[in-house]
Amino acid sequence: MEKNRTILIVDPWEILGPEIAECLVQDGFQPLILLDFAEECVPSDANDFELALLASPLFDHQVRETIHRITDFSSDLPLLFLLQGQPPQEFHPELEGLFWWHTMPVEERELLAMVRLASDFFQLRKKARELGIKLQRKELELTTFNEIGKTITSTLHLKKVLNIIVRNMTNIVRSESWYLYLVSEDLRELTFEVGAGSIPDRSRELRLKIGQGIPGWVAKEAKPLIIADVSHDLRFSRSLDSQLPAGSKSILCVPLISKGKVLGVIELVNKVGDDSFDRHDLNRLSTLADFAAIAIENARLYQRTEELSITDDVTSVHNARYFYQILDWEMKRADRYHSILSLLFMDLDHFKPVNDTYGHLMGSQVLREVAILLRKNLREVDLVARYGGDEFVVILPETDTLTACKLAERLSALISNHRFLIDQGLAISLSASFGVASYPLHARTKEDLIRLADKSMYRAKASKTKKIFHAGEADSQ
Repeated sequence: MEKNRTILIVDPWEILGPEIAECLVQDGFQPLILLDFAEECVPSDANDFELALLASPLFDHQVRETIHRITDFSSDLPLLFLLQGQPPQEFHPELEGLFWWHTMPVEERELLAMVRLASDFFQLRKKARELGIKLQRKELELTTFNEIGKTITSTLHLKKVLNIIVRNMTNIVRSESWYLYLVSEDLRELTFEVGAGSIPDRSRELRLKIGQGIPGWVAKEAKPLIIADVSHDLRFSRSLDSQLPAGSKSILCVPLISKGKVLGVIELVNKVGDDSFDRHDLNRLSTLADFAAIAIENARLYQRTEELSITDDVTSVHNARYFYQILDWEMKRADRYHSILSLLFMDLDHFKPVNDTYGHLMGSQVLREVAILLRKNLREVDLVARYGGDEFVVILPETDTLTACKLAERLSALISNHRFLIDQGLAISLSASFGVASYPLHARTKEDLIRLADKSMYRAKASKTKKIFHAGEADSQ
């Protein structure tokens, strides 16, 4: 049973009344009421006092002397001072040095709140002296957590968030190595994202099934784990042992949870020193994991929102807004490296009858299939975007006009040979017209490059024999 907390009440004028003492008793305190304060009046167990409460109708030299006697008796004791009326201005500096002072009358609720606060303050200060260096470390941890919280929420880019976690992890719990895994989009796997310490290169490609090994178990159960010796734990996967640093023994693993959903797992391997991980390590890591989970969730939401803002909602390729941004960037890059880039402008031929005959839902499916064909047959550095309607554009970095035209021929053949809407029980054939323009060969501005590629594409649409034109051909200007 918790021991009642003792309060020293000095009330020479008996201002407070028995109801205040009764209220304190009901709140778990044991008041000792003195009409005057003198050290010889204090019982031998006075060290158990958690705070002192002084009540006076006024603030004069006699009251100040009483305050001095109380503080001389125990400088650690938080002193609460209640007085009637405003104190003279000359005593304000001394009052500011007290834990709390207030003019009467004061509500019981407010007084109890301040008594609880003073009591908690005394207990914390007492523990601070008892813990010594441990408290200093705790303060450092709190400062670190505060800094982590500020830093980790200062960015919405996932990679930056993960790198911040990496930089601060070693200040929280010292271990030989640690890993951060994120749950895959299909919720079936954990993938290694970042880590620190002694991490074998093979671990960086690590993928775990949910439920597999220690991290997989933590992700599945959404519960933390402390394992003193993995050789005695059946959840430890022998097949994964070779992926961890040699000599792995103790493991601390916590889930990253946001809004009730497991986003990933942080795993620490081998605490620095001879000790195993303990509950204090778990608490510190769990606090960091809470910060990290919120930041990761926010970064992912931002990433999804950003992706939606630059993605065409019909075809899932980039939209015209993003196309303009990347074209600007690629043109500047071409200037910097004295290279050339080409732009393909593509328009489907006779697409309107598809919409008119089969409806816009079928027309949208055709556009999706075209987008898939384009993406599958382009390099990673190329960018395909839906420009509008049935028009697509492709940015080809470090690609000259001749190479771009050859690519256009290949894409044109792929579209012509493809049969659309097979899954819907149809087999529609389509063709496409292409226009090509290159920077800086044909144009010096973004607007001119787009205009010339577009104009070349319309020449192809008007031609009965040729489906690809480039801006350098006769009559294209």
